[in-house]
Amino acid sequence: MLDNIGSKVRYFRELKGYSQDDMARLLKTTLKTYGNLERDNNKTIDIEKLGKVAELLGVGVEDFFEVKSKSTLLAQNGNGDNNHSNSLSIYGINSTHQDLAHALDKSSQEISFLKKENALLANENGNLKEIIALMKSAK
Repeated sequence: MLDNIGSKVRYFRELKGYSQDDMARLLKTTLKTYGNLERDNNKTIDIEKLGKVAELLGVGVEDFFEVKSKSTLLAQNGNGDNNHSNSLSIYGINSTHQDLAHALDKSSQEISFLKKENALLANENGNLKEIIALMKSAK
């Protein structure tokens, strides 16, 4: 169950634009310790630390765990081999259609947030330009 958590953490970190150094600093840990998380070198994972990682990356802890849908479970044959016709592999993550829809929804929310933030920054930029112009004219 702990397999591939590191690759999922790495995927979301890269999506967010953070480096491993950034994450280690934000988590107040060493680069080696954080790197071990991404390389799945830990036999156990502190759920509180994983929660902090998820919070920094703007995802839920559940996004780090593989949740199989009924269709994926039904696609398993008697030998335990998976028929992956109902799932896609992205960055080493087995994603069902539901997972992809969830990721698309998160991406849409992120885009919406960034558009609002961009509008606020553009407004602030305009205000600062006005202040500079007033300061120049007051000289």
